[in-house]
Amino acid sequence: MHDLQFSLQVDPSLKISDLKSTIRRESVSKEGCAEMPEDRQRLIFRGQVLLDDSTLRQCRLEDG
Repeated sequence: MHDLQFSLQVDPSLKISDLKSTIRRESVSKEGCAEMPEDRQRLIFRGQVLLDDSTLRQCRLEDG
């Protein structure tokens, strides 16, 4: 299990599956990080696993 943090600027209409793709690309660009394929990612917000077909807005993700 890896707890990594990324600061990203994304549109609230972005789907969670697309966010996972962005995280994969960002993880490759970070020195010392291995690629994190989308199917190996589990994104959790406020104790809930975020579903791939949901948008950031639907998940009530906020700036901050």
